[in-house]
Amino acid sequence: MLIQRPALSTTQGMRDWLLLLADRRSWQEAAAGFHVGMEAQLAPICDRVVPVLREHYGFDEHAIRFFVTHQTADVEHGGRALHVVDKYTPDDLRDRVLEAIREGTDARWMYFDGVYIKWVLGYDLGGRGRD
Repeated sequence: MLIQRPALSTTQGMRDWLLLLADRRSWQEAAAGFHVGMEAQLAPICDRVVPVLREHYGFDEHAIRFFVTHQTADVEHGGRALHVVDKYTPDDLRDRVLEAIREGTDARWMYFDGVYIKWVLGYDLGGRGRD
């Protein structure tokens, strides 16, 4: 069964930022923001989530395959992206690339914060994602 709901404001913010990153910034900024700032963070998060999903909630391997895959794949992707971006970024673009990494990190954490604020604390984030 597929459940479709409007995105939480923080999720929509991350999606909007990704679109702008891909559409309006250099490829080095896009690769750094997405793969280094966001994707590389997910592996250690999944390392903590997977055991809880298995042991506490009883999910089977099929149900958690996304998280299991990202435990290793995102380490590799983030490392490769960092190497490529470092190698091919001209000096005059380095500050913007570092800023894209910071933005990606913030966007990922705001996404998780939104889920926590809405579904754990029970606060209405307004606009999207209302019950």
